[in-house]
Amino acid sequence: MARKKPYSVKQKKAQLQEKRAKKRDQAVPEIHVFTPLIVDITEKECDFQSNDRIEKIQNEKQEIEPPRRLELKVDSKSENKEKLISKFEKLSVEQIAKNKELSMKPLNRLSKFDLEVSEDSPFIQGLDIPFRPSWNFDMSKQQVEKNEALYFEEWVKKVEEKQEKDKISLFEKNLEVISYFLFTILY
Repeated sequence: MARKKPYSVKQKKAQLQEKRAKKRDQAVPEIHVFTPLIVDITEKECDFQSNDRIEKIQNEKQEIEPPRRLELKVDSKSENKEKLISKFEKLSVEQIAKNKELSMKPLNRLSKFDLEVSEDSPFIQGLDIPFRPSWNFDMSKQQVEKNEALYFEEWVKKVEEKQEKDKISLFEKNLEVISYFLFTILY
């Protein structure tokens, strides 16, 4: 068997460029003007028909719009407008200023023992995680969503009653975000 001849990268690159150039030259150009297929027509009729056809084709090309990407259109009145946008309670101007001042102070490093947190300390006492209320297959979608909304409103009221006003909001206030989150966790 013959020994393989070494092949340089420059030669390979030049070969690929030649190959691509040949493909470009051999490519079939787009036909923009249609010629009449009838052979037994006199030259005058042929010229007349081909000019009409050319004009028709040009007019059709102007009328045809390029295909557009499929876009999801949402009405301004639709409930889906702000479907998965997070909503948190806004801090007051005083609280923001206070937090800025606190952020400028040096950070005190805590020992490993002090970093340990009990189960109850970062959370509000007596609050549970919201869940989907019970439902059955006889209920319509609107009824299920209404029950979820009522339950969620009650849960938000409980949190707001027990939460201290100067603390940062620890929970999401958008039902759609919560239900999506719970769906991903539970299923």
